[in-house]
Amino acid sequence: MNNSPKPISNKAFYLILEDFIKQIEYIEEVSFATMQMLGLILCDCFPDDDNCWLEEDPEEEFIYEMACLINDCSQKHGIKNYAENLFETFFDQHDHFNKALDIGDPHYHRYKDLKEFIKDVNHKLLDKILKNCWERSSTTEEKFFSREEIFNILF
Repeated sequence: MNNSPKPISNKAFYLILEDFIKQIEYIEEVSFATMQMLGLILCDCFPDDDNCWLEEDPEEEFIYEMACLINDCSQKHGIKNYAENLFETFFDQHDHFNKALDIGDPHYHRYKDLKEFIKDVNHKLLDKILKNCWERSSTTEEKFFSREEIFNILF
C-alpha cells in the first residue's frame, strides 16, 4: 500500500469496501471468517468526523492510518495479530464481538477458539479484496458496478 496511490477522500475506501462486502455476502466460496474480518477492517476504516486524536491534518493522517491497517492485514501474520489484538480487547463469553465471530462452545458456535477462526480466514482473498478496493478508492468513491468485476476479483 505504501507505493500505491492513496484514496481520494477519507471515506472513499470505506464506501467501496462496504459495498463490496454487501455484494459478496451470500457467495459460498467466501468463508464466514473472511467476511467477518472484512467487516472488522471496515469498522476500523469508518471515516469518523471526530478524529481529534489526529493532530495536524486529520484527513491525511486518517488515510495514513488506514494504509497501515490495510498493509498489515494483507499479510498472514498481520491479520493474525490484528484479530488477536481485537479478541484480547473485546472478548467476553457474553459479548457481541464474540458472538459476531461465532467463537465459543463448539456445540453452539462455528469456531471453538480464535486460532480456529483465523485458520478459516482466506488470507489471499482478503488481501486481494483489500488491495482492489484500495486501488479503486484512489480514483473514485463509486462502488464496483458489475458482478463480473466482483467475480474477477474473487476468482
